[in-house]
Amino acid sequence: MVQLLENISLDSHIAGFIAGLAANDGEGLYLAALLTSMTTRGGDICLRLEEWAGRQFQLADGRVFQAPGLESWRKKLQSSPVVGIASGSAPLVLEDDRLYLSRYWEYEESVAEFLRQRGKAEDCFFDRRALADGLLGLFPRLNGGVGPDWQRLAGLAVLLRSFVVITGGPGTGKTTTVALVLALLGEQYRLRGERMRVALAAPTGKAAMRLQETVAKLKEHGQLPAGWGDSIPDQVMTIHRLLGVVSGSPFFRYNENNPLPYDLLVVDEASMVDLPLMAKLFGALTARTRVILLGDRHQLASVEPGSVLGDICDSTWLATFSRTFVDEARQLGEEVESQPVRLGPGRFCDSLVELRWSRRFDSGSGIAILSRAIRDGDFAGAWECLQNPAYPEVIWRELAGPRQLDAWLGDLVAAGSFAWLLGRLPEQIMADNGRYRVLCALRKGASGAEQVNRRLQDLLALDSARGEVSGLPVTVLHNDYELQLYNGDTGVIWPATGEVAARRAYFPGPSGTLREISPSRLPEHQVAYAMTVHKSQGSEFSRIALVLPDNFSPVLSRELLFTAVTRARDEVTICGTPEILARAVATVTERRSGLRQKLWHYGDE
Repeated sequence: MVQLLENISLDSHIAGFIAGLAANDGEGLYLAALLTSMTTRGGDICLRLEEWAGRQFQLADGRVFQAPGLESWRKKLQSSPVVGIASGSAPLVLEDDRLYLSRYWEYEESVAEFLRQRGKAEDCFFDRRALADGLLGLFPRLNGGVGPDWQRLAGLAVLLRSFVVITGGPGTGKTTTVALVLALLGEQYRLRGERMRVALAAPTGKAAMRLQETVAKLKEHGQLPAGWGDSIPDQVMTIHRLLGVVSGSPFFRYNENNPLPYDLLVVDEASMVDLPLMAKLFGALTARTRVILLGDRHQLASVEPGSVLGDICDSTWLATFSRTFVDEARQLGEEVESQPVRLGPGRFCDSLVELRWSRRFDSGSGIAILSRAIRDGDFAGAWECLQNPAYPEVIWRELAGPRQLDAWLGDLVAAGSFAWLLGRLPEQIMADNGRYRVLCALRKGASGAEQVNRRLQDLLALDSARGEVSGLPVTVLHNDYELQLYNGDTGVIWPATGEVAARRAYFPGPSGTLREISPSRLPEHQVAYAMTVHKSQGSEFSRIALVLPDNFSPVLSRELLFTAVTRARDEVTICGTPEILARAVATVTERRSGLRQKLWHYGDE
């Protein structure tokens, strides 16, 4: 019997309402609606009937349910007046034994249709001579001439397709590549006597700031030919700000009836974008707006339902191109090995380019070896790397229980891991904000970020008591568009103690400056000596320590470990027990949806 012990009162209410619309449909409908609501709240887009059919369930209130067999359950749902068959006209939608809440089916269908249409589109307006010169001038070979140059192929894909995903691991230069691609595409517009209108967006303020900094550096350091960067905007917006939030409403100012006025949209950190938001973003674009998504397909999916980037980046089709694309690449001097593909997927696989060469850490370093082992689900390889003295940059610290964790935190403070916060001015603290961070798998609990932050704050307060002025790092939890502070932004309150009136909050501003804000005006925020791995997405630190919980949690996964380890440039410490680490490496997060099926298996046309 499966115990459904989590808080499902809202799911029960939704299920009761839906079942009440259909007279005499029995427990099968109620249970289907309950499970669909529950799994959607947990991050899935739909319920796969075959995973639940024939099983018995007990709710937290003691009620016991027996799910029907698959065939009988399917027939009952197909005949129900509250279930649409591949149609959003009813509260529930059944499609290929996947059961959806109707609005999530509509979100998925709209994203799938948008991408299928963009997969067909080809726009070969480019000037071949300018393209060839641009690829050679902007993209120096990074692979020593061995194999395809994936940055150049990304540039070609953007010219050939109106929708492109540029994916790649940490430090592979996704944001740099897209900035160069924008210059390349902008020059093509200029040759036609037009100016390309570009929007740069990211799901969080922190990710937006990192993309903005990359673009600014390319312009400042003269890495673009004169005039080629004119069409690249200096400002990067969060997706919510780009769409225009309507206060107190789930709707946006820009939508299908009032589309965004851009020729090209770039979305960085796309793995963090959930399905509903992606559907609303795509729905606000004109038919001629080109789209580039950037992201790492191996990182954590969005907190909200869906895994859009993961569904798009089907590993079967990566590095597999159509004959048309291969021929175009060869004309530009790039040899691409590719298997023949069917017509349907063949149109879309040209839109996927994965960058392979990392600058964050050497491919033979301990961090690179550890991250690859975790990515591939190879616990033995990960464990060997952690135990191998040849890789001093990856450290294993066995911790079991609050007392050992507390002792280790004391050792961190004594060793000066947070010395960059002590006795320094705000500008010095912010300049070193990326030196060290503790990452936690969980937010709550004895080893969660909240408890670790409280303990570190107590330990570091002793340094302040001895007379050293200390800065307090903080992370913003909610967007504040008036202050231009966004969820995930990190800053420092200085001084951390003393007169309240004298304390100020400092956050990064344009061109490396600091913005000074009264702490009383800050949106909801929390101390950030430690942060969850989810909050760390899009960040980069010199050194990180990852704290695993004592007991396994569904949050622990291969993707979470990979995301945490790849935040570091120079050193990684993993704290926990071998049993928990092994189970996390073996656990793959799978978000149930039909998007991958709709994109890659919709057949020839």
